[in-house]
Amino acid sequence: MGSSRPTKQVGRFGDQMRGLREDHLVQTASQVLLRSGCDAFRVEDVAAECGVAKGTCYRHFGSRAAFIAAAVRHLDEALGQQLSSPPVRLSTPAQILEWALLEAVDAQSLTLALRSRQTDHGAAVLEGRTWPCCLSRMPCPHGGAVRSLAALLRWTAKLAPTNRKRASAWLNLVLALPPHSFFGSAHGGQSNPRTIRARARQLLRQLLQ
Repeated sequence: MGSSRPTKQVGRFGDQMRGLREDHLVQTASQVLLRSGCDAFRVEDVAAECGVAKGTCYRHFGSRAAFIAAAVRHLDEALGQQLSSPPVRLSTPAQILEWALLEAVDAQSLTLALRSRQTDHGAAVLEGRTWPCCLSRMPCPHGGAVRSLAALLRWTAKLAPTNRKRASAWLNLVLALPPHSFFGSAHGGQSNPRTIRARARQLLRQLLQ
């Protein structure tokens, strides 16, 4: 009986240390993912930045795909929480929807700018402000923006409570602007985030008329 308590304490401490290490690995993987995208993501890059062996990453996550999915989920949870917490100064559903959608557009633009080296921001300081998907393949094979889109749909549905398809169409139209501006040949020089945000606001207000 007397020897069981230290063993349990050691076990709890070990679990806490493993949890802290896993959190650190996921946060670092998220930063690497924002810089490189899914296709170029390398487990050894995360291991090197964390100062651990590559095998440590696999012991925690099992596979490269599971590691990427954990990083995507981490980014999605941070952005989803941000989009679910509008500023208190916003009082109407239209104001909240405009804020949330423009925040999401900015998050997409920032992620794409990080990927294309068009920003000096460090990925480490952008939690809650970046889109959890590189937007090069849709739907995202690693889970993508599940929580973020759920938050946006919640605000959109308040303006179109009887027409879910209409609410979803609004989201698709506005959120298509950043990847189209970065990847579409017709908008080759219009990947400036401010330009994209202005176009998104204009489109949203046309939809809400």
